[in-house]
Amino acid sequence: MKYRFSDIDHILIECNYAEDILLNAEDKQGLERVVRSHMSLENLKETLKTWDLTNTKDITLLHLSERNGDKELFKREIEATTGKMINIAEKGVVLEW
Repeated sequence: MKYRFSDIDHILIECNYAEDILLNAEDKQGLERVVRSHMSLENLKETLKTWDLTNTKDITLLHLSERNGDKELFKREIEATTGKMINIAEKGVVLEW
């Protein structure tokens, strides 16, 4: 990702798929499109490592793939990478800041 941010209270960012889940999927249709147009767990982890998260209160993961994602895995991995509270955007979720 070409942008680096600092001094952000709340981050809302896509985490669509995990590379290993995508590569092991039986249905390979659309694989190239997904890789080209969506944020992977692995890329998100590397991106967040470059940002100053000192003042960040929480991170909300958006647009998770039902077929190529795993919300509990994503939450654990991003939490371990950042040390921040992680939310998963799902229908009906209300975030109060």
